[in-house]
Amino acid sequence: MKLNTLTVRYVKTLFICMPLLLFAQPVQDVSAAENKAHNHSKSEIAHVSTKEKPKSEIKDLDKATIQKRTDEFMEQLVQKTDENFRVLKYDSKEALVESFTPFATKQVAKKYIDFYYKEKESGLYILPTETPPWFVNDVPYDTISIDDKHKRIVQTNDSELYGKYTVTIDLEYDGKWRITEVKHS
Repeated sequence: MKLNTLTVRYVKTLFICMPLLLFAQPVQDVSAAENKAHNHSKSEIAHVSTKEKPKSEIKDLDKATIQKRTDEFMEQLVQKTDENFRVLKYDSKEALVESFTPFATKQVAKKYIDFYYKEKESGLYILPTETPPWFVNDVPYDTISIDDKHKRIVQTNDSELYGKYTVTIDLEYDGKWRITEVKHS
């Protein structure tokens, strides 16, 4: 028995798509706190911890947010300076690290600040060098879901300065998406 090409394609597509459809079904995760709140009166509900936001309130990590966070990080890293490379807006590494908190953790910012800046009595100075290998907005990337509040972006680029490199950026949600780790390879 000989199958026609259309039937073979249909069967292949079915085998590829079926597992995706099965795993794409929404999972209803009801926490103990939600069950407790549901089963108690309104006066008792006020005492239930609301520390974690329900899954439906976590904003998806979309392309626009990824681009915004990576752009904000690099714009903040490359500070305006005078002709002697003295930073105009910040006088200390600590103040510059603190300025990253709306879009990145202090720990990830500190690694870059310690590498690219030198603090002196006369102020904060940027070391004249190239920016690190970084996320490029128009280049495809992979998004890996660690969990609902933790995503990993992996992008491979090629530049004259660095050659072929991969940048891996972790973002975590704590009311908004922030960069929590960056690795270069």
